[in-house]
Formats: sequence, C-alpha cells, structure tokens
Amino acid sequence: MQPNGNTESLPIRGYNLYWDQGTGVTPALIYTGDVSVIYYTSSGLVTGLTYAYQLSCYNAIGESAKSSISVIAALVPSAIKTLKVTASTNSTITISWTAPDNGGFTITNYLIWSDQGNETFVSINYTDVSNTSYTFSSLT
Repeated sequence: MQPNGNTESLPIRGYNLYWDQGTGVTPALIYTGDVSVIYYTSSGLVTGLTYAYQLSCYNAIGESAKSSISVIAALVPSAIKTLKVTASTNSTITISWTAPDNGGFTITNYLIWSDQGNETFVSINYTDVSNTSYTFSSLT
C-alpha cells in the first residue's frame, strides 16, 4: 500500500481472463499475464453457443473486480453466388438469388446496392428475406 493509503497509483502488473466455454458454469481462468497483451483469440467455438468472458487486472495489492461480456459464436453469411437478372422491361429490372448459408443465425435482411448511372451507389435494406428476388422500378 502506498504511504497515503492510495492503491490506485500502483501500476497494473497484468490481466486475468476467465472464460465460460459455453457450459454455463463458473468461468475458468484461461489467461494470466503481461499488460502488453491486449487481445485474446478463442478457438474451437461451437456456432450458436454463448460464451461468457470476464477480465480483471491486478497489481501488487491484488485483483480488481471483473468486467464481463457474453458473445454468441456465429459466422457471417456466405456470399450470394447465384445472383442473376430474371426479367427486364423498359422501366424495371428483376434480380434473383439463392439464399446463402446463414452462418448459424437467421438472415434478417439483404443489402442491395444499385448504381444510379453516375457511379453513385445507393443501398436498399431489403427485409423480405423469404423472397429472394427484387424488382427495381421506375427506371429511366
């Protein structure tokens, strides 16, 4: 302890990282070490499981309270591979696609990007994910 009783001025010596590996039990210590390590990579995660992490730091006096975060292991959806024009008229174009692999979670929307003819792209937030086609209308 510092002579004035203030322990906040003591340097942090390291971090402790705890991890609940998707089992719902008390998180186990998985890393203890140097303050220069500012990231940790978990491997072997199972898509759809929730993993809880707790992080604390320590100094010469002891360990701090733990900060917590939970994350769900997921992958981003795969790329759409079968995008094609399925119909067109003087004023409309219809595109269609095959729904991609969802990465373990429900796809909630598609972002459709359209070039307005002058290299100015606009996005359309298409939320009818049960319908894998979209019609651009009022084209000139």
